[in-house]
Amino acid sequence: MERALSWFVDGGLIMVALLFVGLLLYGRIIERTMVLWGAHQHIRSRDSQEIIRGLTMIRALVATAPLLGLLGTVSGMILTFQGIEIGGNAEEISHGIGEALRTTQYGLAIAAPGLIFERALSRRSEYLSHHLNPPLEVHHGSL
Repeated sequence: MERALSWFVDGGLIMVALLFVGLLLYGRIIERTMVLWGAHQHIRSRDSQEIIRGLTMIRALVATAPLLGLLGTVSGMILTFQGIEIGGNAEEISHGIGEALRTTQYGLAIAAPGLIFERALSRRSEYLSHHLNPPLEVHHGSL
């Protein structure tokens, strides 16, 4: 546990933002999964808003995680170059590189499975929208 905490802390301030995004993302994924796979019991016919609610937020969070990871990469590389500029030792320089790599890794580790879950939830919501909201039939002929 101590090693994981050290890894997290060494990633810098961006890791806090990534943790927040990850918690929001996977909390929303769990909530949507529970709703969409229990939809036949909870969602009234033609309640398409309930079916698609939250998917936009999930998509935004999936897109945000690697961008925050990239921000951490830039931040870590700036630290690295500052260390080189002042003639820092290998430990100072490696700290910046470590921060860059950790934030990139964490951002991708949040986003990749999130993307898979988002696709599964989107497919499920499309399926439910189609089956709970069949297209209206048009009758031709005399009134």
